[in-house]
Formats: sequence, structure tokens, C-alpha cells
Amino acid sequence: MGIAAPASHLRRDQRELFFRGVEALKDMGLEVHYRADILDRRHLYFAGEDEDRAKELIDLLLDPTIKAVFFLRGGYGTQRMIPYLGDLEGIAPKVIVGGSDLTVLHAFLGRKWGWVTFYGPHLTTPSFAEGERKTRKSFAQTLTSPSPPDPIPCEVLRKGKARGVIF
Repeated sequence: MGIAAPASHLRRDQRELFFRGVEALKDMGLEVHYRADILDRRHLYFAGEDEDRAKELIDLLLDPTIKAVFFLRGGYGTQRMIPYLGDLEGIAPKVIVGGSDLTVLHAFLGRKWGWVTFYGPHLTTPSFAEGERKTRKSFAQTLTSPSPPDPIPCEVLRKGKARGVIF
């Protein structure tokens, strides 16, 4: 499992969430890889320059030992690195998991190369990093099992049918 930081860096008071999230992945039996300076605050707001954040993601996507990429956090900045992703055609698709402002990355990978991605928690999402059992169980099952995760009960607000493209 590779960890990338495509948007903003973590505030100092959020660093413990990072380490808890990494431990959660290791507890699932996953080997976790991330750049040594992922928590550095080299930039005023972002986790590095746009080109550097794109290169970090490309390096994880090109690494044959990395089967999935999980993200440090969402937030503004992901869309700024899209022009630097280059040509990923021919790269074996990886499991990509993230949400929020990472939606632009899901759309880019889906439209450009037909990849299937997962809208889900970030490494530092409190319900994931702080041990919410259902979140972690669903995440682990989605990553490691061909069967779908346990259904989440929900209430139908308005019955009906809809059509559309799901990325």
C-alpha cells in the first residue's frame, strides 16, 4: 500500500492521525510505503510543489510492488497536479482510494484510462485512523476480498429510478 499526499500537508496537530492510520493498515497485514518526508511542511499550504506531488503519485503507480494507493488527505491542490501526471497508459491499474477533493483524480483516471477507483476514507480520516471498526472492516474487505463489503443499512428518502454514468 502506497501513501501519497496530493493536496495539502497535515497540520502538526493531525500527525498522530497519520501514525494511527499507518498502524491500522499494518494491522490489516498490509506493507505500507510512503516517502520519508511526507510529513514535512516544505510549502506554505501544499505537501510540496505540484510537479513533486504528481511525481510522488507516478512513482507509486509505476512501482510493481505497490498494489494500491491510499491518500494522506483530501483538500485543495489535487487538481493542480493533474497536468503533470503525464502518460500513464499501459500501466497496470492499481487500487486507488480517497475522497473529497480527490474526486478530480478519480474522474481523471476513469475517463483517461478507464480505471476503476474507490471513493473512500483517507489515511487520516478520523473514523479510519482512530479505529472505527465498521470503517476499517469495510475497507479491508473491499481491498482483500472479491465479495462486496457488508451492506450499510440506509433509509430510502424517495423511491424511483435514475440513470447516469458512475465513475
